[in-house]
Amino acid sequence: MFACCYTNASVANYTMRLISTLESRRDLRIRVVSSHCKCLERFPLGRYMLVQKCSLVRCPYLIFPRSKSRSLNFVRNFVPNTIMDLFRGISYLRASKGCDVIHFQQSSSFAFGFLPFIPIILFSNQRKVVTVHSFSFFMPSRMLVRFFCRLYNRVDRVIVHSESMRTHLINMGVHASRIVKIFHGVNIPPLHALKRSEITFMGAPEERKGFLTVLDALRILKNKNITIKVSIYGFYSDSERNYMEMQAAMRNVDDCLFWGGRLNEKEFDMKLQQSLITLAVYNSAISGSNVVTRAMSNATPVLASDIGGLKEYLETAGIFVPPSDPRRLAETIESLLRNTNLLEGLGKKGRERAVSLFSWDAIAKETANLYESIV
Repeated sequence: MFACCYTNASVANYTMRLISTLESRRDLRIRVVSSHCKCLERFPLGRYMLVQKCSLVRCPYLIFPRSKSRSLNFVRNFVPNTIMDLFRGISYLRASKGCDVIHFQQSSSFAFGFLPFIPIILFSNQRKVVTVHSFSFFMPSRMLVRFFCRLYNRVDRVIVHSESMRTHLINMGVHASRIVKIFHGVNIPPLHALKRSEITFMGAPEERKGFLTVLDALRILKNKNITIKVSIYGFYSDSERNYMEMQAAMRNVDDCLFWGGRLNEKEFDMKLQQSLITLAVYNSAISGSNVVTRAMSNATPVLASDIGGLKEYLETAGIFVPPSDPRRLAETIESLLRNTNLLEGLGKKGRERAVSLFSWDAIAKETANLYESIV
């Protein structure tokens, strides 16, 4: 299995949970291979915090200082790392010798994006499975994206976490017969009856995750003399925080933010159980969300964008707003804060859905059955 394995990164947590459950079966042995990626920027210099269970492919990820020029950033970062990622894929191929099945966790456009997977698709004789956690091809035209997507048809199975991702891939030219939906799994922690008082944003404060929309909503609320705090917990770098602090200051809402930093697994659950609401207001469609499933398992109400797989996971256990609509987001937050009974009911519904649909035992069983079906 090839996957991001940075400590407490969402895909790393997904991979480790899946593997620990799969390995309870005596007929499966799993080798985990990882590589350094863009997440290097999110750790102090020299601290490569990879989980101990993985082997490391020694192929560097190149990081250059950011410039105000987008074209210069493209030349500095995208071009050399594109070439490096193809060589990384060849290294992955060498590391897969002796395996019956290669399972690639495609999580981004970086070291576990589509480019490093191309050599495996083209030159490996083993059975191949790819889990498409996110879909982002930096290609100059839709036609070129469709061309590369058709390479998925040379893979034995493509795992997606939602019907919306299945539909998207089919529209891009992937055969429906190749695609299998397996939900994003989650651990079910005990509930500790903690007082819920926070509004939380879990994860890196990125534009694609709607963080600028959150800042604009806070400005709208503050102009109505409604001052609330949003606590940000997650896997983000100093530069990401500094940029968003600057954006918050420009909107005069820097006093509405609390930067909680990185959490371990137990702390993550505890902070969710102290949350009145957690925000998943993505601007672009996603397949499944670790934040959403973790919130549901902790009986935490989720305020989410009505796109991608979010509505499929939450159904009646969530509240939805259009993406990139700060006015609707502000109105919905204001309304929810006045309705604690609704929030409590949403949390209970989410917990029930997580227990019945998203347990790791169920996810691992489906994954193991898929391996058996192709070998």
